[in-house]
Amino acid sequence: MIKIIPAINVQSFEEFKQRIISLIDLTNYFHFDIAKESFCGYNSYDDVFDIERIGKDVKLDLHLMDYVLPLSLFNFNKSYIKRLIFHLKVSNPEGLIKVGRKIKKEIFFAIEPQEDPQILRNYSNWIDGLLIMGVSPGRSGQKLDERSLDNLRKAKKDFKNLKIGFDGGVKKENFQEILKYKPDFIVIGSAIYSSQDPKSEYLYFKKISSMV
Repeated sequence: MIKIIPAINVQSFEEFKQRIISLIDLTNYFHFDIAKESFCGYNSYDDVFDIERIGKDVKLDLHLMDYVLPLSLFNFNKSYIKRLIFHLKVSNPEGLIKVGRKIKKEIFFAIEPQEDPQILRNYSNWIDGLLIMGVSPGRSGQKLDERSLDNLRKAKKDFKNLKIGFDGGVKKENFQEILKYKPDFIVIGSAIYSSQDPKSEYLYFKKISSMV
């Protein structure tokens, strides 16, 4: 079954909390984006540790759209952080993999629309999966880049030993096209949270994905 993971890409703690609370009755697993202007021209709210203030049993994927030093990963050695997602443009992917393994996190690398999944071939035996990005790193609500669908097809074909996720640009209008390639999970942000009823939108995507 394809898992639907709500994405949190926000500007404040109040938004962060609201997005958790609005869906906590349906899921306790979320995708948290940390974006930095120096990396992608956009800053998002980045205090992932504020999850401890919300008082809910939540699990997170942490997508680091930033230049990350390997030793800084020890800060993320928290039980609620399950998966770390990096970009290959970081300075030391080998070091990130090594430290990520040491703190027992799943390690994923993101593939941007203009990139070929094969750039991660040399790391495929040392990581848990790829996150195919449907948009460029940055703010939520971007339009799907069609190149990402070909990347998803290639990743599913060439990396059968890895989990493959898809993140960005997902809407009701293109959801069936994405489902065709059967990613292991799909990250959805604005298509859920821009609605007046996020619960209904989440349940819609979950129901459709369960039919694949």
